[in-house]
Amino acid sequence: MEYIKENLERVKTEIAKICDKHKRSAAEITLIAVSKTFPPECVLAAYACGHRAFGENRPQALRDRFVEVEGKDISWHLIGSLQSNKIKYVVGKTALIHSVDSVETAISIDNYCRKHDLSQDILIEVNTSGELSKMGISPERVDEFLEKTHYCRHIRMMGLMTMAPLTTHAKILKKCFATLRSLRDTYQKSLPTLTHLSMGMSNDYTIALEEGATMLRIGTAIFGNRPEAKTFHG
Repeated sequence: MEYIKENLERVKTEIAKICDKHKRSAAEITLIAVSKTFPPECVLAAYACGHRAFGENRPQALRDRFVEVEGKDISWHLIGSLQSNKIKYVVGKTALIHSVDSVETAISIDNYCRKHDLSQDILIEVNTSGELSKMGISPERVDEFLEKTHYCRHIRMMGLMTMAPLTTHAKILKKCFATLRSLRDTYQKSLPTLTHLSMGMSNDYTIALEEGATMLRIGTAIFGNRPEAKTFHG
């Protein structure tokens, strides 16, 4: 699977180039290889190249991946939607849950962690495009979200996440990413842990980087076309 090594090197070179242009450190960027639907061999091929951060879209898939590549020092990220009854599949296995899109889910994660003596880092998913097909809370409700979860002691709000529209219009993409950055900058003043911006996929990660992304969710540009065609986060 030499192509995975070549793709990883190409993406990382592009990240370094953009960071250099905007006077950012490439070391500040977490590249999450979205391995959704690919066989374990693809994960192991990227791992053999030194890559350690991987993302899955479904809680059950992340649970299964955890077993498939057990013993590897992999940092797993859940980037797809999470229902309360699936929390048990990911908490304790996941470095970061990117897709917390309701107060109820945040509180459910906190309650689960409290009962099992765990803690969990999360991101708040924000719908910056306004598309009805996108998950996430509206930008206007971030304040309410933080207010209603401020008493949670077993989750850590580490930043914000968004999905931009599937478009080639740079102006639209920039607006979505800039909105998320602005929200982060506003609320980080009172919540210093709110540092990360998870935004940017295979088709738009260069623009996301220019707008301040700290985490990129990239699948196709690393692993190639997926075995099945679905709407995805990577």
